[in-house]
Amino acid sequence: MTTAQVALAWLLHQENVIVIPKSSRIDHIEQNRAALDLHLSAEELKALDTAFPPPIQPTPLEML
Repeated sequence: MTTAQVALAWLLHQENVIVIPKSSRIDHIEQNRAALDLHLSAEELKALDTAFPPPIQPTPLEML
């Protein structure tokens, strides 16, 4: 699994989060799709939640 796949799989477990990955290469699209089949354990999800806690207050999205 790639770092991007783990990130997508973790985001897909979050409530009230919409995940729209961007890709212009077929191999990246295939990797993004494979993230749907990635099963993170409760322990892995907890570790990610601890490392990346949600903001305490509303935070505006950063514009690119």
